Amino acid sequence: MDCGGTRWWTVGVAGDARQVITHPGSVVVLPVLPDGRIVMIRQYRHASADTLFVELVAGRIDAGESPKKAAARELIEETGYRAEKFSVFLDVFPTPGFLEERMYLLLAKGITAASASRRTMKKSSQEYSRNKNWNK
Repeated sequence: MDCGGTRWWTVGVAGDARQVITHPGSVVVLPVLPDGRIVMIRQYRHASADTLFVELVAGRIDAGESPKKAAARELIEETGYRAEKFSVFLDVFPTPGFLEERMYLLLAKGITAASASRRTMKKSSQEYSRNKNWNK
């Protein structure tokens, strides 16, 4: 079954049939502003009861992209910010029972507003800055 770039298939494990979803991988970005605040976004999620969530920047890794390149792209798309430095601080398989997705969590530092030509913020995202200073 093709699910928009994600593929399902059934495998036999010890006589049981299992469905497995392929996924190219994803990134979650923790953007820390110079004053220690974290940039988060408000994003609508239809599959979760038509709810608007406050989330970290996140997205799928495109073909040929490294996690750092994907993080930089997602940060600009979703917030209009860019970062001088990205560092992976966690590398996980969030749902290994049925999903092949590998998720990279990256710390983004040196945050600045992207130039007008690079600012492509999604209409579905709204910036939300958490007022917690994480430098203390």
